[in-house]
Amino acid sequence: MFTIRRFSILLGFLFLSFTISWSQHDRYKTDSLSKFNRSFGYGISNLLEGITMSNAYRPQVYFDYAQYSSKKFFYRASISFNYSRSPQGNLTQHDFIPFNFTIGVEKHFYKNNFYFLVGGDLFYSMSLRKVRLSPFQGDDYGVGIAPYVGAGYALKENLSLFMQYEAGFGYFRDFVGIGNITRQTAVLRFAPLRNISLGLRHFF
Repeated sequence: MFTIRRFSILLGFLFLSFTISWSQHDRYKTDSLSKFNRSFGYGISNLLEGITMSNAYRPQVYFDYAQYSSKKFFYRASISFNYSRSPQGNLTQHDFIPFNFTIGVEKHFYKNNFYFLVGGDLFYSMSLRKVRLSPFQGDDYGVGIAPYVGAGYALKENLSLFMQYEAGFGYFRDFVGIGNITRQTAVLRFAPLRNISLGLRHFF
Protein backbone atom coordinates (compact mmCIF):
# COMPACT_ATOMS: atom_id res chain seq x y z
CA MET A 1 0.00 0.00 0.00
CA PHE A 2 1.29 3.42 -0.94
CA THR A 3 1.39 5.43 2.31
CA ILE A 4 1.52 9.18 2.79
CA ARG A 5 4.97 8.93 4.39
CA ARG A 6 6.49 7.14 1.39
CA PHE A 7 4.75 9.48 -1.02
CA SER A 8 6.10 12.50 0.87
CA ILE A 9 9.69 11.21 0.72
CA LEU A 10 9.50 10.61 -3.02
CA LEU A 11 7.64 13.84 -3.77
CA GLY A 12 10.06 15.91 -1.72
CA PHE A 13 13.10 14.50 -3.49
CA LEU A 14 11.53 14.94 -6.93
CA PHE A 15 10.55 18.50 -6.09
CA LEU A 16 14.10 19.32 -4.99
CA SER A 17 15.56 17.78 -8.13
CA PHE A 18 13.28 19.62 -10.52
CA THR A 19 13.72 22.87 -8.60
CA ILE A 20 17.47 22.62 -9.17
CA SER A 21 16.87 21.79 -12.82
CA TRP A 22 14.51 24.67 -13.59
CA SER A 23 16.61 27.15 -11.62
CA GLN A 24 19.32 26.91 -14.28
CA HIS A 25 18.97 29.76 -16.77
CA ASP A 26 21.41 28.29 -19.28
CA ARG A 27 20.18 25.26 -21.21
CA TYR A 28 23.04 23.11 -22.48
CA LYS A 29 22.07 22.41 -26.07
CA THR A 30 25.42 20.75 -26.75
CA ASP A 31 27.13 17.95 -24.88
CA SER A 32 28.93 19.29 -21.80
CA LEU A 33 29.64 16.13 -19.77
CA SER A 34 31.74 13.93 -22.06
CA LYS A 35 34.88 16.02 -21.53
CA PHE A 36 35.13 14.96 -17.86
CA ASN A 37 37.04 11.84 -16.76
CA ARG A 38 35.61 11.31 -13.27
CA SER A 39 32.27 11.47 -11.50
CA PHE A 40 30.91 11.17 -7.98
CA GLY A 41 27.25 10.34 -7.40
CA TYR A 42 24.84 9.97 -4.48
CA GLY A 43 21.13 9.62 -3.91
CA ILE A 44 18.38 7.25 -2.81
CA SER A 45 17.59 3.88 -4.34
CA ASN A 46 14.97 1.10 -4.36
CA LEU A 47 12.23 3.67 -4.84
CA LEU A 48 10.09 1.11 -6.64
CA GLU A 49 9.86 -0.98 -3.48
CA GLY A 50 8.42 2.02 -1.64
CA ILE A 51 5.25 1.68 -3.71
CA THR A 52 4.73 -2.03 -3.09
CA MET A 53 6.17 -2.80 0.36
CA SER A 54 4.84 -2.31 3.90
CA ASN A 55 5.23 0.64 6.25
CA ALA A 56 8.59 -0.78 7.38
CA TYR A 57 10.15 0.26 4.05
CA ARG A 58 13.12 2.63 4.20
CA PRO A 59 14.85 3.93 1.05
CA GLN A 60 18.48 2.94 0.61
CA VAL A 61 21.27 5.48 0.27
CA TYR A 62 23.99 5.06 -2.36
CA PHE A 63 27.36 6.61 -3.23
CA ASP A 64 29.40 5.85 -6.35
CA TYR A 65 32.64 6.91 -8.02
CA ALA A 66 33.53 6.44 -11.69
CA GLN A 67 36.86 6.84 -13.52
CA TYR A 68 37.29 7.00 -17.31
CA SER A 69 39.64 4.44 -18.87
CA SER A 70 41.72 4.47 -22.04
CA LYS A 71 39.37 1.83 -23.47
CA LYS A 72 36.53 4.37 -23.70
CA PHE A 73 34.44 3.15 -20.78
CA PHE A 74 34.23 3.99 -17.09
CA TYR A 75 35.29 1.88 -14.14
CA ARG A 76 32.81 2.31 -11.29
CA ALA A 77 32.67 1.38 -7.61
CA SER A 78 29.68 1.97 -5.35
CA ILE A 79 28.18 1.25 -1.96
CA SER A 80 24.53 1.26 -0.94
CA PHE A 81 22.83 0.52 2.34
CA ASN A 82 19.68 0.83 4.41
CA TYR A 83 20.38 2.22 7.88
CA SER A 84 18.24 1.67 10.96
CA ARG A 85 18.79 1.45 14.69
CA SER A 86 17.02 -0.34 17.52
CA PRO A 87 17.39 -0.51 21.34
CA GLN A 88 19.12 -3.56 22.80
CA GLY A 89 18.67 -3.16 26.52
CA ASN A 90 20.70 -0.12 27.55
CA LEU A 91 22.52 -0.10 24.22
CA THR A 92 21.59 0.82 20.65
CA GLN A 93 22.18 -1.51 17.72
CA HIS A 94 23.01 0.07 14.36
CA ASP A 95 21.97 -1.99 11.32
CA PHE A 96 23.09 -1.62 7.72
CA ILE A 97 20.82 -4.16 6.02
CA PRO A 98 21.55 -4.76 3.29
CA PHE A 99 25.05 -3.35 2.80
CA ASN A 100 26.10 -3.70 -0.85
CA PHE A 101 29.47 -3.12 -2.50
CA THR A 102 29.81 -3.21 -6.28
CA ILE A 103 32.58 -2.80 -8.83
CA GLY A 104 32.12 -2.82 -12.58
CA VAL A 105 32.23 -0.95 -15.88
CA GLU A 106 29.83 1.30 -17.76
CA LYS A 107 29.62 2.85 -21.22
CA HIS A 108 28.23 6.36 -21.75
CA PHE A 109 26.30 7.70 -24.75
CA TYR A 110 25.73 11.46 -25.01
CA LYS A 111 22.96 13.37 -26.77
CA ASN A 112 22.82 17.13 -26.20
CA ASN A 113 22.21 17.65 -22.47
CA PHE A 114 21.17 14.02 -21.92
CA TYR A 115 23.32 10.94 -21.50
CA PHE A 116 22.54 7.25 -21.29
CA LEU A 117 24.62 4.36 -20.03
CA VAL A 118 24.74 0.57 -19.86
CA GLY A 119 26.98 -1.39 -17.56
CA GLY A 120 27.57 -4.41 -15.40
CA ASP A 121 28.73 -5.01 -11.83
CA LEU A 122 30.13 -7.69 -9.60
CA PHE A 123 28.49 -7.30 -6.21
CA TYR A 124 29.10 -8.37 -2.63
CA SER A 125 26.20 -8.07 -0.20
CA MET A 126 25.84 -8.62 3.53
CA SER A 127 23.90 -7.64 6.66
CA LEU A 128 26.10 -5.45 8.87
CA ARG A 129 25.45 -4.73 12.56
CA LYS A 130 27.22 -2.66 15.21
CA VAL A 131 26.58 -2.20 18.95
CA ARG A 132 28.56 0.53 20.71
CA LEU A 133 32.20 -0.58 21.27
CA SER A 134 31.76 -4.08 19.89
CA PRO A 135 33.19 -4.88 16.43
CA PHE A 136 31.04 -4.92 13.32
CA GLN A 137 29.24 -8.21 12.78
CA GLY A 138 28.11 -9.47 9.39
CA ASP A 139 25.97 -12.29 8.01
CA ASP A 140 23.63 -13.09 5.10
CA TYR A 141 26.56 -12.89 2.69
CA GLY A 142 26.02 -12.94 -1.06
CA VAL A 143 27.94 -12.50 -4.33
CA GLY A 144 26.79 -12.19 -7.91
CA ILE A 145 26.54 -10.18 -11.11
CA ALA A 146 24.17 -7.36 -12.02
CA PRO A 147 23.66 -5.54 -15.35
CA TYR A 148 22.22 -2.03 -15.23
CA VAL A 149 20.94 0.85 -17.33
CA GLY A 150 20.78 4.53 -16.49
CA ALA A 151 20.03 7.99 -17.83
CA GLY A 152 21.03 11.49 -16.82
CA TYR A 153 20.19 15.10 -17.57
CA ALA A 154 22.75 17.92 -17.34
CA LEU A 155 21.60 20.51 -14.81
CA LYS A 156 24.72 22.54 -15.52
CA GLU A 157 28.13 21.98 -17.07
CA ASN A 158 29.39 19.44 -14.54
CA LEU A 159 26.27 18.36 -12.63
CA SER A 160 23.51 15.98 -13.67
CA LEU A 161 20.31 14.48 -12.39
CA PHE A 162 20.67 10.71 -12.68
CA MET A 163 18.36 7.68 -12.61
CA GLN A 164 19.37 4.00 -12.68
CA TYR A 165 17.89 0.52 -12.57
CA GLU A 166 20.17 -2.35 -11.51
CA ALA A 167 19.21 -5.91 -10.68
CA GLY A 168 21.00 -9.22 -10.92
CA PHE A 169 21.36 -12.69 -9.51
CA GLY A 170 23.73 -14.10 -6.96
CA TYR A 171 24.42 -16.81 -4.44
CA PHE A 172 23.48 -16.01 -0.85
CA ARG A 173 24.14 -17.87 2.37
CA ASP A 174 21.15 -19.75 3.75
CA PHE A 175 20.40 -22.56 6.17
CA VAL A 176 18.41 -25.74 5.55
CA GLY A 177 17.15 -28.18 8.12
CA ILE A 178 17.81 -31.90 7.68
CA GLY A 179 16.10 -33.69 10.53
CA ASN A 180 17.43 -32.12 13.73
CA ILE A 181 20.50 -30.75 11.94
CA THR A 182 20.76 -27.29 10.35
CA ARG A 183 23.30 -26.95 7.59
CA GLN A 184 24.67 -23.93 5.82
CA THR A 185 24.19 -23.73 2.08
CA ALA A 186 24.19 -21.24 -0.82
CA VAL A 187 21.03 -20.45 -2.76
CA LEU A 188 20.54 -18.50 -6.00
CA ARG A 189 18.43 -15.38 -5.50
CA PHE A 190 17.27 -12.26 -7.29
CA ALA A 191 19.21 -9.17 -6.15
CA PRO A 192 17.47 -5.77 -6.58
CA LEU A 193 20.55 -3.63 -5.95
CA ARG A 194 19.05 -0.40 -7.28
CA ASN A 195 15.38 -0.97 -7.93
CA ILE A 196 15.06 2.52 -9.43
CA SER A 197 17.46 5.07 -7.94
CA LEU A 198 17.41 8.84 -8.25
CA GLY A 199 20.28 11.16 -7.40
CA LEU A 200 22.92 13.61 -8.53
CA ARG A 201 26.26 13.11 -10.29
CA HIS A 202 29.13 15.58 -10.14
CA PHE A 203 31.65 15.41 -13.00
CA PHE A 204 35.23 16.62 -12.73
